Amino acid sequence: MQAASVPGFLTSHPPLMTVNNGFRDYLVQYVPHEVFEMMAFAMNTTHVQETGKILETSVEELNMFFFGISLTISFLCYPQICMYWMKKTMVPLVADNMTKNRYFQLQRRLKLVNELYVSEQEKEKDRLWRIRPLVSFVLEGCHKLPREENVSIDKQMIPFSGRRS
Repeated sequence: MQAASVPGFLTSHPPLMTVNNGFRDYLVQYVPHEVFEMMAFAMNTTHVQETGKILETSVEELNMFFFGISLTISFLCYPQICMYWMKKTMVPLVADNMTKNRYFQLQRRLKLVNELYVSEQEKEKDRLWRIRPLVSFVLEGCHKLPREENVSIDKQMIPFSGRRS
């Protein structure tokens, strides 16, 4: 018996990204370069508006250094973030690429959207307005993934007959 073709599903699809293609290539499927451009713009403009000084962050600094360091920090799990820069516990991959003060400055200023450009109505309507661009790009990346034609459902909903509190 041959499976019927289901609309919206692919019978053959391109190969998925694998570890061999590189983590950066895999990440770009979900978080494209535009996210880092938006982030750098929002961080720089917000910093100037609040302090009158220029933050001078760039897309490359955020993409290559800040998020690379943040990823490294998440893997190593020191009890305090400042330990990555201390002499006894220093991690050269972290300490040689960004100073501790610069890392914390970028961490404090991390933004995707400048609050002044979002209306109060939009803020009330969308609870995720601060991260909406990132959510939209990740969702778009998920929708680009190929769907299998033959799927199996092995769970069944059972009606709830108890009380709700």
